[in-house]
Amino acid sequence: MPDAFIISNSSCLIALESIGQLELLQKIYRAILIPEAVRKEFGSNLPGWIHIERVQDKRLVRALLLDLGPGEAEVIVLGLEQTPCTLILDDKKGRRFAGELGLTLTGIPRP
Repeated sequence: MPDAFIISNSSCLIALESIGQLELLQKIYRAILIPEAVRKEFGSNLPGWIHIERVQDKRLVRALLLDLGPGEAEVIVLGLEQTPCTLILDDKKGRRFAGELGLTLTGIPRP
């Protein structure tokens, strides 16, 4: 694992898998963490370098679900629990919430 945990939402995984380039994430980061909600959203079999990590603060997840989807909520909470980290998060509202919480963000550029 690199110096910081890399935690991904499903949109990045789905986009890269759809063009046959999911392994780019492994080349860049070696390993990725995802919460259970992202595993459910992704739906496919995961390669061994993507690890599922259970979110501990279910109460905070429920609070974030008032404004975000399950994947975004769990990624943000997992980011607060696994520090230092960088979140791969493309959802605009999710990025705003994560930024307000001081989390480091990256994403896939959109055309």
